[in-house]
Amino acid sequence: MRRTKFFISVLFVLIAPEIAYPEYGAIPESSIDPAVIKIDEDKYLGAKISGDYIFLDEKGEEFKMGDIMGKPIIILLSYYSCNGLCPTANKKLKDVITGLNRFKAGEDYRIITLSFDKEDDILRMRMFTDMAGLRGLTGDSWRIVVMKNKDEIENLTGSVGFKFFWSSRDKMFLHPNVFIFISPEGRVVRYLYGTSLNVREVELAITEAIWEQSASSNSKVADLISMACYSYNFKEGKYTVNYPIVIGFGSLLLGISFISIPLLVLRKRKRKEGGI
Repeated sequence: MRRTKFFISVLFVLIAPEIAYPEYGAIPESSIDPAVIKIDEDKYLGAKISGDYIFLDEKGEEFKMGDIMGKPIIILLSYYSCNGLCPTANKKLKDVITGLNRFKAGEDYRIITLSFDKEDDILRMRMFTDMAGLRGLTGDSWRIVVMKNKDEIENLTGSVGFKFFWSSRDKMFLHPNVFIFISPEGRVVRYLYGTSLNVREVELAITEAIWEQSASSNSKVADLISMACYSYNFKEGKYTVNYPIVIGFGSLLLGISFISIPLLVLRKRKRKEGGI
């Protein structure tokens, strides 16, 4: 009798993870796969997201990805039962956009937090909104959503190079902590990683997204200077100062000042002498 109970206990331990997450098939790997952390940017930058994906917001209302295109979009892929990295990343983005001066959410760009967990529903979504401190921010500018057709989740995440898997040992999803910037036409423009996101990086990424649609003749001089002085560092996953350009530009301004200042002094002196 004891042997029978023992074998039943062992069998339950082996199949329990599959009962809890049947949609993911066999028991997933528990160890962290380094490949899941980094996106193959060379492959997915410029990739286009379909506008046909249908989302459900907190009110249960449907809308398509194409309905919010026409402006740059920041996509943050999360899962709503997470109580660590996902709400932290959303809070970080909230803090950063609060400091944006040049661009305003809703008017110049939009944000979507999208769940990649098939188990997430509207109730979990609302709980996550409160946990991440996003209540009051959501609406046309920032939408917390789930996909209507859960079978399309992997199609969408795969189209932007976002990989994830369930760790049965850690009882959590392993996935990149990444902010994905989409152009008004729906193309991937930039990936920014980690919770060290800052205002300058977001401004530059939004500027890049805008440039994907508008011609350079319509761009502001400030955008030209910004994009020249900063370049994206693929190794670090963030923008860094383009020192050769900055030094060259500074040298040019210094050279101009050396020429213009003596000329201005000479002209002023001549005017003074002529007045006498």
